[in-house]
Amino acid sequence: MLSLASNISSIQAVEAKYSASFDGIDDFIDTGQTFQSTFRGDFTFSLWVKPSDGISGLQFLCGSDAGGSNSIIRIRKNKNGQIEFEIQANGNFSDFRTDTIFFSDGAQDSWTHILISFKNNGGANLPTCNIHINGSSPVAISSDHSNVTGSDQSALSLANNLFIGRRTQQSNSFFEGGIDEFAIFSNDLDTNN
Repeated sequence: MLSLASNISSIQAVEAKYSASFDGIDDFIDTGQTFQSTFRGDFTFSLWVKPSDGISGLQFLCGSDAGGSNSIIRIRKNKNGQIEFEIQANGNFSDFRTDTIFFSDGAQDSWTHILISFKNNGGANLPTCNIHINGSSPVAISSDHSNVTGSDQSALSLANNLFIGRRTQQSNSFFEGGIDEFAIFSNDLDTNN
């Protein structure tokens, strides 16, 4: 597991609830790192999420990009309540979306654990992406684009830090709700892990 910096930007008082609470307006965490070398190989995101009630539209859980070029990595809850993972590198783009809606427009009764494992299969091969929800076997996912090859991923060039609760430094796409135990692993974890 990789450690994160402790740069937190918020105008709200810090609460002792052991999770990060985002107001959807201007709260986010700047990890202080791009994790570029990690995202060029095999990696896994693991986090607990509890979106606020009644929030429709895109909600970015984390993101980083190269500021106008074509390198992007991000996780979001889409307007339908599905979980999406997107990566763009070397001019190619891949997105992976759960077929199941995990976040409806109503209040969430409990926290949801999201684990996204990503394996760089090298060369001209497409990577493997698995999304696990609450410790399940990989859930069914679909993709509108799956063009990033292992070579593309190895050329990923992120200039900006990874943000939690926000898409990018240039965007005002903020998350509203709670995020807890955010972690990035430098290998692709499977169901047994």
